[in-house]
Amino acid sequence: MVFPRSARLACLAGLAVLYLLCLRAYYVGFFNDDAFYLIGARSLFFGGFRELNSPGVPFLTVYMPGYPLILAQWGWLAGSSPLAAQLLSVALTTAAVSLMWVCFAAEMSVAAAFAAVAVTAFNPLTVSISGAVLSDIPFMVMTLLVFLAARSIWEKGPDWSWGSLGAMAGAAFLIRSTGAAIVLALVISLLWERRWRRAAWAAAGAALVAVPWLARNVLVGGSILPYASQLVAPWSAASAFSGFLIRLSRNVGFYGPELFWRTWFRWPAWPGVSALKWATVSLGLAATTAGLREWGVRGWHKLLSVYFLLYAALHLQLHLQSGRYIFTALPMIAPLFFLGLDAADRRLALKGRLVIGAAALSLALSMAPVANVVRTSLWRHTPLNTPPLKTLAWIRSATSPADVFAADLDGRLFLLTGRRTVRLRKLYAPGVFAAWLKGARVDYVLVEPNDYFMTTASGRTTHDPMPLGRLQDLLSGGRRVFADAEERTEIYRVR
Repeated sequence: MVFPRSARLACLAGLAVLYLLCLRAYYVGFFNDDAFYLIGARSLFFGGFRELNSPGVPFLTVYMPGYPLILAQWGWLAGSSPLAAQLLSVALTTAAVSLMWVCFAAEMSVAAAFAAVAVTAFNPLTVSISGAVLSDIPFMVMTLLVFLAARSIWEKGPDWSWGSLGAMAGAAFLIRSTGAAIVLALVISLLWERRWRRAAWAAAGAALVAVPWLARNVLVGGSILPYASQLVAPWSAASAFSGFLIRLSRNVGFYGPELFWRTWFRWPAWPGVSALKWATVSLGLAATTAGLREWGVRGWHKLLSVYFLLYAALHLQLHLQSGRYIFTALPMIAPLFFLGLDAADRRLALKGRLVIGAAALSLALSMAPVANVVRTSLWRHTPLNTPPLKTLAWIRSATSPADVFAADLDGRLFLLTGRRTVRLRKLYAPGVFAAWLKGARVDYVLVEPNDYFMTTASGRTTHDPMPLGRLQDLLSGGRRVFADAEERTEIYRVR
């Protein structure tokens, strides 16, 4: 099986068109993270990295600076509108698909490489997120660039090249904090081979890129990396071990079906589909495990294997869970999955039927949900692709730019209205909550649905939304100045 360059280019062009059709799968601001990436990019135009949404414009430390820096440079060329940022995401997603082929076509059979790339590019998760303004997309590109660079220099690269590779891994870390696992995997892989000097070069290159950012955080915020404290927090409790077991079982029960059922093999809602779902998950995990053994730890393969294990371990014990975490792992999981099937094909003398059959089945099962994403993007209005327009219109018309709002999704509200916003604090004592509102000089509080919030296992961390019932109780002394039953929003005047 051979895929000419012209055919590959035609496939990439078709994917780019598909991704463009799905630009409205999510509106810009839906995730709140996307709003802050744009806020960070805009602040960089003024020579800083700050929360433009918040009164006093404090330093921005929670979000990594790599993606906002990319957006700022892109904005200088193409404009700083949300649409321009979405078009960059489409271009980067298409580039990631191309890089994945370049990275793995020489490492596995052509059929298995094509299958891995095809199911990564054409599934409801990738298609729906391809135009979102999220760091997951440039992080996937950077991950593949690190793999390609490692492959090219692993056997006989000069010392300085390992410093450059470490710097690339450090850049991945500045895009998403998960990139720290790439840096760690690179150093571990080199130490495994007892290449001490090259491991030192790689670590130095990563430190040269990452340490200035971490030092800046300490100077302006007193914390090296807020993500690190969030990661450690669940382990500081007295019930740390039992909490770990709860998180582990919760995450295993989420990510297995999320990947092998909702993302790759979205079976229709037939009778008995639950049994089919878990059979699919079990076979998928078995194939991926076999693929990891087949991939092995030869040369640069060590880097991918170690990184995959670190990535899995990190997210299986993390108190947050999201399908987006699967998206950034697809360049590892897809090749391993089809390598496992390819090995079974050879052992059973099936002549590629497992690889081709699984890829064809995945693509066929993805057609209906992908078509639904396209229809929704083009013609429908849902809470995912349409913000609460009446609420936002009231805020823009009835309040002053000097007014301060409190809301769970503070970045989103600022991006869509221009009003200064602070994030709601989870303070349940009425007096304490009222004192906080006064100290933060809050004029209005926005109450909005929290159906799509990312939540933790406990539901009680700073990541979790304020429970709506508790919030409305706390605001019972305030004056409700706006409500919309259809959008399920309320606004209270508190000062």
